[in-house]
Amino acid sequence: MRTIAFIIFFFIQAVCPAQNFTNKGTEFWVGYGHNELFSAATPNQQNMVLYLSTELAANVTVSVNGTAWTRTYAIPANSAIPTDLIPKTGADDCRITAEGLFARGIHIVSDVPITAYAHTYGQYSSGATMLLPVETYSYTFYSVNAEQNAGNSYSWFYVVASENNTTVRITPSRPTAGGRAQGVPFTVNLNKGELYNVMGYINGNSSYDLSGSRIQSLPGADGICHPVAVFSGSSRTYICSGSDPFNSGSDYIMQQVFPLNAWGVKYITAPTSKSTAPSAFNPNKYRVYVRDANTLVRRNGVLLSGLLNNSFYDFVSTTPGDVITATKPILMAQFIPSANGCGSTGLGDPEMFIISPVEQAIKNIVFYNSDKQAIAVNYLTMVIPTNGLASLLIDGSNSWEHSYPHPNAPGYTVVVKQLPVTPMQHRVSSDSAFTSVTYGLGDFVSYGYNAGTNLRNLESNVQVKNIYGTGLTAYACAGTPFHPVFKTTYKPSSILWKLSETAMLSPNADVLQTNPVPTDSVTEFQRKFYLYQLPGNYTFSNIGIDTIPVVLTDLLIENCSYSTSLKIPVNVVAGPDVDFTAAPTACEDKTVVFTGVSAATIFPTKWLWTFGDGNIDSVQTVPKTYTTAGSYNVNLTAVRTDGCINSRQKPIEILPASFTAISQVICEGQSYNGHTVSGIYSDTLTAFNSCDSIINLNLTVKPRSFSTVTQSICAGQSYEGYSTAGIYTDVFVAANGCDSVRTLNLTVNAIATTSISQSICQGQSYLGYTAAGIYTDTFTGANGCDSVRTLNLAVNAIATTSISQSICQGQSYLGYSTTGIYADTFTGANGCDSIRTLNLTVNAQSSSSIVQKICEGQSFEGYTTAGTYT
Repeated sequence: MRTIAFIIFFFIQAVCPAQNFTNKGTEFWVGYGHNELFSAATPNQQNMVLYLSTELAANVTVSVNGTAWTRTYAIPANSAIPTDLIPKTGADDCRITAEGLFARGIHIVSDVPITAYAHTYGQYSSGATMLLPVETYSYTFYSVNAEQNAGNSYSWFYVVASENNTTVRITPSRPTAGGRAQGVPFTVNLNKGELYNVMGYINGNSSYDLSGSRIQSLPGADGICHPVAVFSGSSRTYICSGSDPFNSGSDYIMQQVFPLNAWGVKYITAPTSKSTAPSAFNPNKYRVYVRDANTLVRRNGVLLSGLLNNSFYDFVSTTPGDVITATKPILMAQFIPSANGCGSTGLGDPEMFIISPVEQAIKNIVFYNSDKQAIAVNYLTMVIPTNGLASLLIDGSNSWEHSYPHPNAPGYTVVVKQLPVTPMQHRVSSDSAFTSVTYGLGDFVSYGYNAGTNLRNLESNVQVKNIYGTGLTAYACAGTPFHPVFKTTYKPSSILWKLSETAMLSPNADVLQTNPVPTDSVTEFQRKFYLYQLPGNYTFSNIGIDTIPVVLTDLLIENCSYSTSLKIPVNVVAGPDVDFTAAPTACEDKTVVFTGVSAATIFPTKWLWTFGDGNIDSVQTVPKTYTTAGSYNVNLTAVRTDGCINSRQKPIEILPASFTAISQVICEGQSYNGHTVSGIYSDTLTAFNSCDSIINLNLTVKPRSFSTVTQSICAGQSYEGYSTAGIYTDVFVAANGCDSVRTLNLTVNAIATTSISQSICQGQSYLGYTAAGIYTDTFTGANGCDSVRTLNLAVNAIATTSISQSICQGQSYLGYSTTGIYADTFTGANGCDSIRTLNLTVNAQSSSSIVQKICEGQSFEGYTTAGTYT
């Protein structure tokens, strides 16, 4: 049995590198594809059911077009439900039983985004697909089928219309059961909910393989090309059955197909695990589809050959992983072979899943595993950049059963996780984009599907160049001016920007660029893209999702009008969180410190300030001084690395400072507010408004006059009434109003008497006297008063001394060191000459030398270290 659930995250680069289209949406279509069990011995034993999954509480309606059959479901948040069985009999029967037009498409509508799956199962027959919402529908498809070799079963594909007046051109790659010739296109007109089924002609016992059949939208009756969806499959088939199909198994296949514009140029594959162990691998078969037969495709660097049906390459791989590259876009399908086919062992049976190119890798997926029919083991196989392993979470856990470095893709790792058999949803996330498949294996049954993928338009998209950024960004930000940039593999003859259909963009007039000239080009995944920038600045007013319709025209575009219409959803997010503080209280002529603050995860890297006084700045913290009081609007614009901005404006009130001028005169020796010297003084106080109160003092200090009179008188005299010696101070008021201070220093001189005792040497004189005696003289003193002098004179004799002295050689005595007689004259204690005669004898000195040895730790005459001592 096979349960194929195909998660596709459709991703078109919008004004970012893009707004993802994913498998999540609000409207889906699917058909009840042809199954071999329709006409088995006991016919119509298969069942078809839908699985509906939601993260938000959802109200979902399922209906069959053209019938009264409808069901409505209220689904709780974070849950999934199976629907009632899709009708297969009676008036509401919606099975696709033959080639041709069928009106009964199955329609799913939800009031919130959900994911949806279709599953058809029966005995030894099971197939499922993850459904893609209508916004992922496109214009050109190629059918992806398996080899077809089961009896009375068909290779098939069908196209579903989601809009009226849809016209498609179908070019079958092989003859069809309805009589359509190989390679001959035919057109079909469809209305909403209708589908057209094509089945391979049964040649002998098996149907032709319709791989490579082309489906293209043409202008309908309204002149518009309408997007469609395409499903491919098989009623039942073997894969790698070999010469003994009875010893292997066959199964039912259905898959919703990637549109042409989502094909890539690089694929990294990993094999499916055996049922016996996650680390044991079975061979897999691969098909590589090309649009252009001249496309060069390489497997691990080796050029592939043997293009089949001018459409695809087919090979079996037994390696632990391959790298497929191409010079032009390709699409790849991976197959689990029939039981025992291609050398496989263990449980399992045929399965097909369309794998994602590296360009469509994704960082977050949610997928669903089933247990039908009799599944024994479920697996998830991933290819992820090795750097992403640290952040990889599978159902919240960073653990898995097996991993290994990819043998042909350096820097990538293959991860295998064994999942429970119980039906449930699973979540996988990493900070690095990955590709993956999930599958279940049972006895002659299996199912599998791409576990999650982006589905970007890899040919054309729109990006944003924020005027404050340095490159193209991944989203638009509300209030941030930007240049829309169209990125495409084409050199279009025209680009029509239908800006009038946007809700939040300004300006929003339509712009037609005729024969535009690219502003730049880039090469990504070996594909050259041309960049076309729309002149002028554009701004989204609010956050949310807006849509920019763009029509690209070029003769190389493979659809009816040689143009492609892209309705590009634009994710408009908020700019960086921004605010600012100002401290302290804002007063004129005082420094206010403005600081930008942000709680944003991606912190701003630029800060653009305007202060309302004509001044600007560009750092996070700014000291600012306002010289004039008043109200100012301060605006801060924060800029992230991606160029997104956000602004915060606040009024700031600059309070005035108060000024007081005081002129004051004091006299010397006085003080005013602590000041004692003339000058201008400024004192700053805090006023009631917390600003400065400045007092300017102009202080004049007038001098006091001071005079000093010194006067001498003789005893018995007086001066200005004073007759005794002393200092007398008198204070008067001067002309300047300050004190005039006069100080009298009065000296009263007595009649002086002087007694002198004097000694002289014999032969000298003093004051004319040479002989000892007492002499009295009277004079007029310097002060004008009498001065009486009495002299007592003594006359001293000259002294003589003789000394005899002996010393040793090397010594000295009184400064002499040689034998002789020396006479020295000194001043004696009486001040007269004293003559000394020295008779000096110098005696010779004897010497001796001692050599002594001691042991370490001993001493000799106080010495403990080797040396010469005297």
